[in-house]
Amino acid sequence: MLHHRVMKIAGLFAAIAAMGFVQAGGPSTGLTPLTELGTGTHQGFEGGLYPGGSNSIPPAHLAAGLAQAAQVVPRDGTGAADPNGWIVMITVGMSNTTHESGPFERQEDINPNRDARLMIVNGAQGGQTASEIKNPAAPYWTIVDERLAALHVTARQVQVAWVKEANAGPPNNFPTHAQDLSTDLRGAVQVMRDRFPNLRLCYLSSRIYGGYSPQGGLNPEPQAYESGFSVKWLIEDQVNGAADLNFDPANGTVETPWLTWGPYLWADGIIPRAADGLVWLQSDMETDNVHPSPGAEQKVADLLSGFFGTDPTTTSWYSPQPGTALQYVDAVADAHVVLAQPTQNFGTSSTLQIASGASDTDVLVKFDVSGVTQPILFAKLSFRVTTSTGAPRANVRTVTDDSW
Repeated sequence: MLHHRVMKIAGLFAAIAAMGFVQAGGPSTGLTPLTELGTGTHQGFEGGLYPGGSNSIPPAHLAAGLAQAAQVVPRDGTGAADPNGWIVMITVGMSNTTHESGPFERQEDINPNRDARLMIVNGAQGGQTASEIKNPAAPYWTIVDERLAALHVTARQVQVAWVKEANAGPPNNFPTHAQDLSTDLRGAVQVMRDRFPNLRLCYLSSRIYGGYSPQGGLNPEPQAYESGFSVKWLIEDQVNGAADLNFDPANGTVETPWLTWGPYLWADGIIPRAADGLVWLQSDMETDNVHPSPGAEQKVADLLSGFFGTDPTTTSWYSPQPGTALQYVDAVADAHVVLAQPTQNFGTSSTLQIASGASDTDVLVKFDVSGVTQPILFAKLSFRVTTSTGAPRANVRTVTDDSW
């Protein structure tokens, strides 16, 4: 019944559009997801995620990917295989990507069904488009290095990447803007292989729905949809043996990691996707109609978790391994103390309110680790921070007096 109602709404939208009453941007476009387009075409270009309108990795490319995956093992800081080392997976992209990487990282950090020696690092950053990060000297990569260092891992331990990129304000001139993005993505994955010499596997996604943003915005429709062709063409070039995308040392100089699709994220607004019913509602967007709301971030995170938990090229390194396990410990209490009012009780709210301005604030978070009986190899403290004044800056430390 819900599907029937959605189709009636979509039909009404189409009728209004035909009468000329709908402005640029809206709840659907009439475009067909690449995964449903198959051998059909969009402006003369074939659908499907892979050559021939197929959504399945060509057998030879899959076999090559499995061979690369077999080399993804825990490594020490020098890049040498080490059962006590780490498998580092980074996410790469712009603001939407960093928004979506956050909940994915958090939920996978408490997922007992993945390898505890896998370290997920959110390397995506706001405003960092494909045209920016294809430059090996871009400040973007310095920040990625800083984030790796903060987690006590190195570039030589990075072996897997998820990439979701775009360019800001692409013109509505398909196929040119999609070809330009594909070229920029090509440069980006080449830079990544240079910076991360043990990077074996690179999973790419295109944008979510952009139809609530009008033309002239950061990434409206049909450009958001057409970014799927940018990814498709890049992967096809590697499948077809492009020398500058070579990943196999047996075939010459290694230029990039092995490339394949990650989860395909686009659906036509309120029209449910055939395979899984995915929709993108206006409530899934922030007020700018470009960036995903927390609910939409979670949709992407769930698609990522489902993909990495089941894809044949992830099984050997993503699945849990004997000898280590993730253990999640939630905070049992919290409080905050403002320097100007050190004895004031600030109530029982479930949200920590941190004052801004001249008054320093100590935020106290208490954990009970009595149930942790095995040696701890690594601990990560994770917060979801919401602020209207920009990213907070703070120091983290343990306290000696925990009697409170």
